[in-house]
Amino acid sequence: MRKTLAWILAAGCVVGSYATDARVAIMGRDDAFYRDVHNVFKNPASIGFYPNVAYGSYGVYIPRANEVGSTSGITRFNRDPDKPFFGAIVSNRPEEGGKTVSFGAVFNRYDRMKNYILPIYPEVLSAILPDTAHTIDIKPPLGKVDLMGSMTTAGGMTIGLGAYFAHQKITDEKNNVDYQSGIYKGTFGLVAPVAEDMDFEASVNYGLLTAKGLYSVGNTNNIDTLGLTIADRDWFGSIDLRLFSGVPALNATFVPQASFQMVNLHDGETRLIDVNAGLGLNLNIDRGFFFAGIQGLYSDYNWVNSSDLAEQSIGGRVSFGVERNLVWDWFVIRVGGQKILKYATQGKNVGQWIENPESDASDQDLVGLGFGLNIENRLRIDVVAAEDIVYTFTNLFSGPQHHLFKRVSATYSF
Repeated sequence: MRKTLAWILAAGCVVGSYATDARVAIMGRDDAFYRDVHNVFKNPASIGFYPNVAYGSYGVYIPRANEVGSTSGITRFNRDPDKPFFGAIVSNRPEEGGKTVSFGAVFNRYDRMKNYILPIYPEVLSAILPDTAHTIDIKPPLGKVDLMGSMTTAGGMTIGLGAYFAHQKITDEKNNVDYQSGIYKGTFGLVAPVAEDMDFEASVNYGLLTAKGLYSVGNTNNIDTLGLTIADRDWFGSIDLRLFSGVPALNATFVPQASFQMVNLHDGETRLIDVNAGLGLNLNIDRGFFFAGIQGLYSDYNWVNSSDLAEQSIGGRVSFGVERNLVWDWFVIRVGGQKILKYATQGKNVGQWIENPESDASDQDLVGLGFGLNIENRLRIDVVAAEDIVYTFTNLFSGPQHHLFKRVSATYSF
């Protein structure tokens, strides 16, 4: 009974225990302070909390430039969302006192490490490439797959291992490599009870990045195509720690957390460091769940062969999320948000305050809105609504609208 109580306090409410990436996108944009099924990619030891469940996502719908503005209500067309994925976790059903063994596989999930090797992220690549670069051509890695496994020991500790693999290689007729990219990551995680109503979580990620392609320089009359290497089996690593400390008298859980990440690029001459630490509170409310957290943020980016491009930032992040069953037990309404404020310096003297965007329709902006459906406590569907839905809902009847929802994810317990 005590173990069950501790788990309920740590997970939040029952509705949230199978939270998807769509729910996380609403509830504070990050799951640093509460447990959810999407956290298994960071800590594979937690897959034992979600036995025999299928998990999938339609992907993320972000309007393109030609879908917003004056023509958004004129052009009619369909477009599939980006970054869909699916997979499942399977666990044995042990007898009382037996060991729980779980295995999971997820296909096509977009891993955040791709942000460091693809040319669509200029904040990372612009400092590596020459200023005269006109076009960048890096082929994205394919075959994205997550493999995970965990086992619960006799003492109640759960140990997990995970791997992520994505690869691409294109050669010419002489077997010379024109394009090559890849992410190869291994993960070790554990979940351990350290006291009554208290669990400790830790995970370590380590892997290699490869990104080789071409870029073009010059003017329209004289363009040269040159080889480009962003990473050649450059290593990256991260450590994530958090402690769930239940307070039954308050029906709440305090969650201190800390994480560290280092990414090396360009043969280790470019080094990107991100550190954060904070404290969160999970609170079970009537027919719902509430969380709030505060974090300190620090980053140190040292670019290749240029001290003038070195960047540092220090600041903080405040986040919250609340969900509640509305009218019916099967319908959940959610709202959440985050505010990031940092002071960033570049080189020796250049500095400015920066914050996260207010309203760019991304998962990094200020607020989130959405809802969830719980069908017979088996099928759970989470939907992220566009923030302007309450202003444009009548367009469903009076004319075309570029989008009403941004993300749809689901889990099914079998």
